[in-house]
Amino acid sequence: MFKQSIRQIFRFFLIITFAFAGNAVLAQSRSADSTATLLLPKPEDEETVVYDPDTNSYLYYKKGEEKTGIPFKILSKEEYDKETIVKAMSDSWLKRREESAGKTDSRGGLLPSFRRSVNNRTFEKVFGGSDIVVNFNGKVDVRLGVRSTRINNPLTPPPYRTTISPNFEATYQLNLTGNIGERIKLNFTFDPNSTFDFETNLNIGYKGGEDDILQNLELGNISMPISNSLIMGSRSLFGGRADLRIGKLDITLLASQQRGQSKTIDVKGGAQSREFEIAADEYRANQHFFLSHYFRDNYERALSQRPLITSGINVTKIEVWVTNRTNSISESNNNHRNIVAFMDLAEPSKIFNNLPEFASTPGQSYPSNNANGLYQEMTGRYNLRNFSQIAAALQPLSGRNFTSGKDYEKLERARRLPPSEFTLNSQLGFISLSMPLREDEVLAVAYEYTLNGRTFKVGEISTSGTTGSDSTLILKLIKGTILTPHLPTWKLMMKNIYSLNAYLLKPENFELNIFYEDSELGTAVPYISEGPIDKQPLISVLNLDKVNLNGDAYPDGVFDFVQGITIDSDKGMIIFPVLEPFGRFLESQFKGNPASSKYVYKELYDSTLIKAKEIAEKNKFYLRGFCETSSQGQGEIDLGATNVAEGSVVVTAGGTTLMEGIDYKVNYMIGTVTIINPGYLNSNVPISIKLENREMYNMQTKTMLGVDTEYKFNEKFLIGGTMLYLNEKPMTQKIAYGEEPISNAIW
Repeated sequence: MFKQSIRQIFRFFLIITFAFAGNAVLAQSRSADSTATLLLPKPEDEETVVYDPDTNSYLYYKKGEEKTGIPFKILSKEEYDKETIVKAMSDSWLKRREESAGKTDSRGGLLPSFRRSVNNRTFEKVFGGSDIVVNFNGKVDVRLGVRSTRINNPLTPPPYRTTISPNFEATYQLNLTGNIGERIKLNFTFDPNSTFDFETNLNIGYKGGEDDILQNLELGNISMPISNSLIMGSRSLFGGRADLRIGKLDITLLASQQRGQSKTIDVKGGAQSREFEIAADEYRANQHFFLSHYFRDNYERALSQRPLITSGINVTKIEVWVTNRTNSISESNNNHRNIVAFMDLAEPSKIFNNLPEFASTPGQSYPSNNANGLYQEMTGRYNLRNFSQIAAALQPLSGRNFTSGKDYEKLERARRLPPSEFTLNSQLGFISLSMPLREDEVLAVAYEYTLNGRTFKVGEISTSGTTGSDSTLILKLIKGTILTPHLPTWKLMMKNIYSLNAYLLKPENFELNIFYEDSELGTAVPYISEGPIDKQPLISVLNLDKVNLNGDAYPDGVFDFVQGITIDSDKGMIIFPVLEPFGRFLESQFKGNPASSKYVYKELYDSTLIKAKEIAEKNKFYLRGFCETSSQGQGEIDLGATNVAEGSVVVTAGGTTLMEGIDYKVNYMIGTVTIINPGYLNSNVPISIKLENREMYNMQTKTMLGVDTEYKFNEKFLIGGTMLYLNEKPMTQKIAYGEEPISNAIW
């Protein structure tokens, strides 16, 4: 709906703009200085590239942030060379275009500038001028190709075995800036492939005269800053704002939808304090995965003697491959390869497709390429090394219910993740990605591990030399484009890890407890008042409290802060040492008592998250606590949010408001504040940060209405007042506890 409304408004203003242009053409001939240009002048370089010899990579910083900033892009040497070549070619074409543009006075580019004058007094009076100027900028990416597919099926007549189809793909980005007269300003940024609403910008502004009542009018992406210190305005709004002036009275009116959320962070002594509350249905989906069903089946047993891990396994090599969304091309075949991944590969017992040739190998109980017959079949009978022939080679199996998207996935030029984009638990056999995968992305792995002095291989390591550099790699499929509870890959996705959105946690300043929202008591309590676990702390019931502070095997009601087992302190992840804490494990604690049906939340693990969230009567468990995090660098404070609304960050130290650019600087993209005034760091003064982060997913509509008034008696005395009203429309009629819609007014 949001993107459709932008398209309608955009088309409307184009019609108005070109209508005025048509009148101007009829009134006068085309002026000689109206030459159209394809691109705006290239802005000055605002980035710095630094070579890192330790990692053999190139780090991109914003200019002036080489020492204190975080690189916004990291490229390997091969990727950097490619980008340099592409940039040089682009600059060459741009130079040729500019040279050719200077030789033509009547023809424009694909995205021409537009400039006209309207000789009409009414027009000049309304818009404060006679000129209409519209500048277009952007890019269009068009890809053309032909795909030929041949299927050697003897049942198909020869003329129909080969099919040729065109392959066409086009993407574009459009930027529009301009003005109508001196009073109307236009600023559009539109990308139909943008993922989030805040990536699309639309702003139309009207500026009145000095003596006009209407001083300013804005439509589209707007902000509502408020000068008083009692009410914080908003920067992420979409709607309309009008500034009026009647004598000495200034009035600001607002009608909009809010697309952000305000928050406050307190920091003292280089550490920031934060309270958190996480619902049971907020596990990190599509981010943490077991490497095989064997590791999942032995997960709880391996942690039964914690802090010792009794798995006996050590993963020594691993390669992680995902769908290549960046379309980047590397010179190294080891970073981008054609792959085909199978769900049943290396599974000794959990075989989904029970074809006779894929049966388990007798005597094999550990995951390996020899655990069943699939790997031998795919490397022997079926020719899978030629990527273009994979579909044809596996065509005979499609009639036996062995299909793409379910049993296997093939990816052309898949991307191998560098070690910086994932972490491996080599003893428990699971990986954690730095960013969650999209629903339609593929995840496949190849690894080697040792157990009882033996080495086992799963899939094919690209550097092992088992296949040629251009041959297709055979891998273990962890997540396919189709991920449903009906497929075995559903259980490989871990659903027992929760993110605190905090980093570098300290055990001495960390508290965690688990609460249940008791409807009869009308409040949240840290226990369940029924069955064999009556009044027992839930943190002990769910196996997060097994030892005391001295390491003795006696619960003490305090969370066991065990690095790598119950918590990842560096990344701020809570890890349950059980697979389904609020499901089957909680049910086992009731020991057959029928009261378990009232509390056990099996749908959280047996259904998709969307369906599980609808079970409001079971979704009553919460992780609540307090944590204190250290700064990642000297004076650098993590805001726990990305894509922060520009201008929304307000920093105070001991009640004194600091100045951006002098006392601190903000990286709005990655969400960090760096204190650059050493006086505030050395004085150990409490620092408070208020900000507004733009929401990635607008699941609920928030309507904000407001009025801000200010009467100025003289330069030293004024009176003002502000009133804001925020109303949140519920997403569904069935509302879960803790997610109730709000309707508040503040003045």
